[in-house]
Amino acid sequence: MKRFIPWLFLVALLPLSNPIKAQCTIKNVIVQVNSSVPVGTGSCELNFDFIFTIENNGGNKWIYMHAWMLGDPAYFTCTANGGFAPHKAPVSADLALSKINIGIHNEPHPQHGGPYLLQQYSEPYPADPTVVLTPADSLVRRVYPTGDSARFIIKGIKVTLPSACSSVITMKADFWSSQAQNGDVVHCANCEVQFTIDPRIAGFINCTNPRTYNVAISSVAPMAISGTFRTYLDYPSDPLNPFGSLRTFGPEDIEIAAHLYVTTGGAVNQFVQTGITYPPYSTQQPEAGMNLWVLVQTNGYTNQALGYLANSCSPLPLKFRDFNVAMNSGFATLTWVTEMENNVNRFEVERKLDNSQFVKTGAVTPAGGELDVRHGSYTFTDQLVTKDATVYYRIKVVDNDGQITYSDVKMIRQANKLMNLLVYPNPGKDVINVVMPETNGVVNVVLDDFSGKTIKRWTGMKAGNMQLTNLLPGVYILRVNVVATGEQAVAKIVVQ
Repeated sequence: MKRFIPWLFLVALLPLSNPIKAQCTIKNVIVQVNSSVPVGTGSCELNFDFIFTIENNGGNKWIYMHAWMLGDPAYFTCTANGGFAPHKAPVSADLALSKINIGIHNEPHPQHGGPYLLQQYSEPYPADPTVVLTPADSLVRRVYPTGDSARFIIKGIKVTLPSACSSVITMKADFWSSQAQNGDVVHCANCEVQFTIDPRIAGFINCTNPRTYNVAISSVAPMAISGTFRTYLDYPSDPLNPFGSLRTFGPEDIEIAAHLYVTTGGAVNQFVQTGITYPPYSTQQPEAGMNLWVLVQTNGYTNQALGYLANSCSPLPLKFRDFNVAMNSGFATLTWVTEMENNVNRFEVERKLDNSQFVKTGAVTPAGGELDVRHGSYTFTDQLVTKDATVYYRIKVVDNDGQITYSDVKMIRQANKLMNLLVYPNPGKDVINVVMPETNGVVNVVLDDFSGKTIKRWTGMKAGNMQLTNLLPGVYILRVNVVATGEQAVAKIVVQ
């Protein structure tokens, strides 16, 4: 019995020295056309990004892609039971008709950092150094949170294909990966993954408030095409590096809308939609300032097409949800709540007395520090309130780029001070702001023209700031009467 034990031991070790040869799992193929230029007669020079997801088969130390025109024979043949043939790596003779050859070293490298393209650093194709690798700009890898698969983005593939740019170009690709140290042994393969370089997506973001965007889907197909386009926010993959991973379509990008589309057919085979809204993101920061992805799934195509809409809009202005001023133990306490707090450097508290200018009385650091936040709550106490005076306050918002915006003006007055009004701008044009003490309860307001004719009347209105709009040029008299005390304030308004 003992003489059989060594044989059993060797049999147990066989799987470790002969890795299982199975099919790699490739899915979610996406093509983003960057440019297409006709070359001579019947050829097209393409620059495009190629995106795919591969399941982790023990790590995939090396990954290769070989692509042919749809009518040309590929290299690997996959079987229904999950196998493939041949089991040796393709060499130059096998790739004579291939139009694209890509090599990926999917491991950290002491010189190149993370995973990289072999052609980026002029490294040879391990199975046959005579194989010419296709030029490409860069590689980005995004590992899914589940850890079972990763998305690869090959940017800037440059190739000239024997097909007119005005024709629909469909290709098929073989993928294989290797666990071998030198990357020249086939351990898994995926056969004839088809992809179509059509349609093209263009568009732009409208710098309105709320934001909207326009999309154009153009096809070179001889007939109308249809499908679905989905819109994604271009979120950074690393929140601590908000600019380092943009323009890379990854798992971190969030779908915000989906729409059907049908192109027109004919010579200009296109679908155009304008003014597309995407609430609530179009009115809130930081999303309103983000770029957008448009992902198109066309009926009859096995892959998806991708377009990028760059956001060149200035940040939406900060909004004040609330701003109040109240007397507290002889001091003025200011409280305010913000929305869309983006790119804010500081808040400066300004105050003025009657017949004087606003001056800075203090500053407050934004809640997010150097980061953008959705909203913030703030309190500031002014201990320099002048007795027996009416005091006006406003918040000056200073952005990181030096831009300045202001809050509304709020008023407080001492108990023995007569009520008065602040009107600004005065003279004014489109919108006239009226500031009155907010502690006066209910007021009646009358607006007369200079001849004494009543133009507008507000009865039983809560005291506070108000705006006058749609007034013709001229001189007006505004009277505010406090219902509880009979106190009255009058202001002259000039509309230009």
